[in-house]
Amino acid sequence: MRVLLIGGSGQLGKDILDILMKKHQFWAPSRASIDVTMPQDKIMGEVLSFRPNVIINCAAMHDLEKCEENPGEAFNINALGQMKVAKAAKAVDATMIFISTNCVFDGTTRADETTAPNPISVYGASKLSGEHFTQMFCAKPYIIRTSGLFGKHAPSGKPNGNFVDVVMRKLQAGEEFNAKTFENINPTYTDALAALIVNGFVDPAANKPKKRAGYGVYHLVGAHTVNWYEYSLIIAGLAGLDMNKIKPVMNYTGDKPNIRPRVGAIGSIFFSNKALDLSLCLRMYLNEKYGIGEKV
Repeated sequence: MRVLLIGGSGQLGKDILDILMKKHQFWAPSRASIDVTMPQDKIMGEVLSFRPNVIINCAAMHDLEKCEENPGEAFNINALGQMKVAKAAKAVDATMIFISTNCVFDGTTRADETTAPNPISVYGASKLSGEHFTQMFCAKPYIIRTSGLFGKHAPSGKPNGNFVDVVMRKLQAGEEFNAKTFENINPTYTDALAALIVNGFVDPAANKPKKRAGYGVYHLVGAHTVNWYEYSLIIAGLAGLDMNKIKPVMNYTGDKPNIRPRVGAIGSIFFSNKALDLSLCLRMYLNEKYGIGEKV
């Protein structure tokens, strides 16, 4: 299987790359070779040269505030960039895997794959446009929505690291940490998520979702729903840190409208997500990155 991985230098992309290196012939080009903002003919030429069976696009502009400030750039990367990749995938008859987000929903209720998207942010709108372009221009599309990523590789565009790292750094320094109670998510471990993506959507012999096989939209997220305050307490408890340092924030107090879904947790009618158990994944992560606890 020949796999082209775009955006392989990010948090999820690096974990996918780790698996591809063991199982497949792959190419994870640098941005100098393939950048989704490049002209269509440049991207098409590179794809035609490699002729992959599968293309995975993890490249994204995902900082919500920066997307609000720079909507043109957000749509250029998340929407038009994906359109170019989808067209190239169709040209070589490749399966297209586009990584999307829970932010395509408005957060008024827990969404699954049958829920109509209704984004409340530029980021969500740009990723939803990328989804539409994927389905419009590619004959073999998989759209995978996820949320709350944490993993051993640094997330691109987030110098402070993922949420677990921020909590750990604050509590290890003996500082208080304020965490929201009014938004929930599914924390999702990128190591386990990458395995589900490669085994379930790249490998042709892998098991397909029980209720539906074929192309379309799937939600792959952590198995548990927590708000940010609960999430912080779980991290502190597993790490043996002072849980009293974590303070709940009960209401949104920002000057601008909240662009994050209050019900950020999403579900799936196709996957049970047992492989993404929060306690298990956090114990694995804390042991691997911080040496806490036993190896799982």
